[in-house]
Amino acid sequence: MENSLVVKGNKLVEARYNLNLNEQKVLLYAISKLDRDKPEMDWVELDIKEFTDLMELQGKQYDQFRATVRSLRRREVIIDTEQEELITGWLSSIRFYKNTGVVKLKFGDGLVPYLLQLKKTFTSYQLKNVLHLDSKYSIRIYELLKQYQGYKKPTKDREFDIQDLRDKLGIAPDEYNRFYDFEKRVLKTSMQEINQHTDVKMTYEKIKNGKKIARIRFTVKYPDAEANDLAEKLYNIPELKINCGLEQENWTAKQIADLYEMACTKAEDVDVYAYIKLNYIKMLEQGKARNKFAYLLKSLEEDYAGYRPIYAD
Repeated sequence: MENSLVVKGNKLVEARYNLNLNEQKVLLYAISKLDRDKPEMDWVELDIKEFTDLMELQGKQYDQFRATVRSLRRREVIIDTEQEELITGWLSSIRFYKNTGVVKLKFGDGLVPYLLQLKKTFTSYQLKNVLHLDSKYSIRIYELLKQYQGYKKPTKDREFDIQDLRDKLGIAPDEYNRFYDFEKRVLKTSMQEINQHTDVKMTYEKIKNGKKIARIRFTVKYPDAEANDLAEKLYNIPELKINCGLEQENWTAKQIADLYEMACTKAEDVDVYAYIKLNYIKMLEQGKARNKFAYLLKSLEEDYAGYRPIYAD
């Protein structure tokens, strides 16, 4: 169960909300239980004993779990898109089954585009990576850093304006007003926990505007071995290779996933498989690539084959 995947649309990863630690962990446990192939929300069954075993909690936790789930139903999440600001609840309904230790819940319909049938622009990770984080900010920062995994390099930088980061983490205006407190309670604590308990390693740098610290730049290193395992869980790699016309290449699962994800971000309005095939054929015809994977990845980013201007609406 701890190897189950948490998968969220990137807009949901970047959304604004304020959940305490218990609420976040129950929420992510529930998300890992979703049938993501369904077109609409269905009931998700949660086993309280399974959850408490995962969390290594002692004693009976039914009352605490019940309180946490009920609290989640009252919480809002704010999702920004180009067209709108969506304010919705996490849960629409809860069912507590007496004397069974079983709870069923249903996510709000407003979250369907961000939790179900995700094909492009999503973030995924194994549930085990957040189970032992003790700060609610550690979980949110971890998700924001995982969002960039799979793009070209095993090490990536991600930069945030201080206020934007505070908003995403759900930090109230009257909390941690001094940067010293923000750094101590949020940044340093999160870095220590993420480096100790998750699959990534991170550092951060303070960027000044004049004398004032205005931005934070995170540098995160992703593990290639686990990335391959994750790619194989997310995608049917043999089928993906055939659909993309790459069955002759002896590339890793992560490399195939990287190519597909790059194509998804660059060819949102066209056939992704055809986009990859055309750029791949163009590369082979030219016969100049020493590193075919790196060349094709760049080709997909820049559209060397000129696919989009011809076929896009």
